Amino acid sequence: MIGGGDQAQLKRFAVGPNGCEVTGIFFTPDRTAMFINIQHPSNWPSAEDATAETQGTVRPRASTVVIQREDGGEIAV
Repeated sequence: MIGGGDQAQLKRFAVGPNGCEVTGIFFTPDRTAMFINIQHPSNWPSAEDATAETQGTVRPRASTVVIQREDGGEIAV
């Protein structure tokens, strides 16, 4: 649990595109891989700029992302 006294320890390491939901956060039992799902992003792949609004009709692409450390170690606390 993060409280007021330890917020300085927080680090952002994953951000989804505008208009998406980051869901389904799951760790492998050994905590060496983290899975996140990106649901219904609204602005990609119609533009290279992730801050741009969708132009025309583009089918948003949901995806599953796997995050691992380069050294194969545990993720998180």
